[in-house]
Amino acid sequence: MDRLNQVVAFDLDGTLVNSALHLLPAYHEGLARINHADLPDEILLQCIGGSQQDNHALVMPEASLETYREYEQIIAECAHKYAKERGQCYPHMQESLDALRAQGYLTVLCSNGTPEYALPLLAILGLSDHMDGIQKVITERNKTEVLAALIRDYDCSGHVVMVGDRHFDAEAAQNNNVPFIGCRYGLFPNEIAESHADAVINSPSELLEAVNRLLK
Repeated sequence: MDRLNQVVAFDLDGTLVNSALHLLPAYHEGLARINHADLPDEILLQCIGGSQQDNHALVMPEASLETYREYEQIIAECAHKYAKERGQCYPHMQESLDALRAQGYLTVLCSNGTPEYALPLLAILGLSDHMDGIQKVITERNKTEVLAALIRDYDCSGHVVMVGDRHFDAEAAQNNNVPFIGCRYGLFPNEIAESHADAVINSPSELLEAVNRLLK
């Protein structure tokens, strides 16, 4: 099959970018701005990569969905501010994406993050021009549903691999019968150790070799 139909689906936070650098301060500021009690970093870190439903239950289960959506909007605003100050994509990420594209793979974002959060973040950190597409996100969906929609939209069943750093990514891949590349360099290496990944990489520079092996 033409490699133009082969897709590398990327999680965003903890896979393309080191999101703890900009999201943790954004979470704290967001809680303060809605007059909610602050939470420790250990809890807030678990929100990175989670769905709206999961994070709502984790951070403020007592609050209405409307209040949580207000908090999400504040987070996106604050995250962009902090990303401009301290945000980082992982080393070798841009050139690794370009190497995949040079061999005909499509690099597509597959994230639970809202477009209001994800699209400006990619631009701020210089990744927009290295991605071929952004999967449309409906915030109520979980990662399994987002990946399933990507497979339908890109007509790439059997010719797609998922790249991520969390159990959500591994579960999405498994539920969609998609090979999974676990990013040990990301925020949750312990989850990758337990993910039964088809390949594990310690740096974005190892992406091309892993993708070629799984999508040959």
